[in-house]
Amino acid sequence: MQIVDFPLLQASLNSNKVVSSYHYGQPGSGLKVYIQAGLHADEHPGMLVAHYLRLALQQEEAAGNLQGEVILVPLANPLGLDQKILGYLLGRFEQGSGQNFNRYYTDLAALVAGRVESKLGKDAEANVVLIRAAMLEALAELQPENELDSLRLRLQSLACDADILLDLHCDLEAALHLYIHSEQIKQGHELAQHLGCEVTLYAEAGNGQPFDEAHSGPWANLATRFPKAAIPMACFAATVELRGQTDVSSGQAKADAEAILNYLRAKGVLKGQPEAASKVREPKPLAAVEVTKAPSAGLVDFLVQPGQWVSPGQPLLRVINPLGGAETELCSSIEGIVYARNRQRYAHTGMELMFVSGEEPIRSGHLLSP
Repeated sequence: MQIVDFPLLQASLNSNKVVSSYHYGQPGSGLKVYIQAGLHADEHPGMLVAHYLRLALQQEEAAGNLQGEVILVPLANPLGLDQKILGYLLGRFEQGSGQNFNRYYTDLAALVAGRVESKLGKDAEANVVLIRAAMLEALAELQPENELDSLRLRLQSLACDADILLDLHCDLEAALHLYIHSEQIKQGHELAQHLGCEVTLYAEAGNGQPFDEAHSGPWANLATRFPKAAIPMACFAATVELRGQTDVSSGQAKADAEAILNYLRAKGVLKGQPEAASKVREPKPLAAVEVTKAPSAGLVDFLVQPGQWVSPGQPLLRVINPLGGAETELCSSIEGIVYARNRQRYAHTGMELMFVSGEEPIRSGHLLSP
């Protein structure tokens, strides 16, 4: 194992921050896997999972069981971890710009298209090598303008040539769920089976170029741009939502880490026979999610739990005005699984409160929360 501490561009004097990455195995010896946690710095379940992955990967490497390369970044966002205001950690948005830490990553397809256009051919494997080399070269030439740019550039430079990318997140209160690219439904279902995940949501693009899409999307975009060339979906990228923000426990984290290790065994990255995968629900369109929003301000009384199956007309929650006593009951209009809900119990008008994954698309445009 090699530990690399990469210094970020300093925002102020004596404000040194680093991104620490743990490197296992030998580059080029097999599949490359990139795993990071804590990109939203107030989402901690993945950080604990990464802790147990780090210990396990050390043992696997020492035992000679690693047949590929794994890069693990247990704390992907030192900037967000330093944003404590009035006793609360604010890790989703960068204070200076207001930007979501998981948005606005470099469009790698646009970055390399001109570099590779004249060299692409019918050999898919050769094209993958060419495109990945161009990505690494182009990213190395970029000059970050600020601390946030520096963080984004470092993470992309570590991940852009990965075969498998797992970005560990969590929701507010939620069941385990995944986000994947619409061209990788089969691969996403395989990961979901190993994790025991009932909700997998796919889209061609959510909004704002989040980290996973910034690495799976370029392959689809380049294939569309250059239809005569053989360009596969060479990076399988998934955002893994490890339940809710308060679901931080060693028992659950060890189980999640072992599930990821089992998945890596199934992919041939680790030696050993993988355990049988679970039967889980097939991936569904992100556009088929019904988002329940507060029609007015008030206290929120949730009537169903994350992971619960609901039917059309079933009450999901009530919004209660403690001043006038008005109660507004909100019901599901679709059949599906409640996979996430808000943690806050006081809603402002228009606040997103609950998410139900259904079968048929009912939304378009921006599909992810800001």
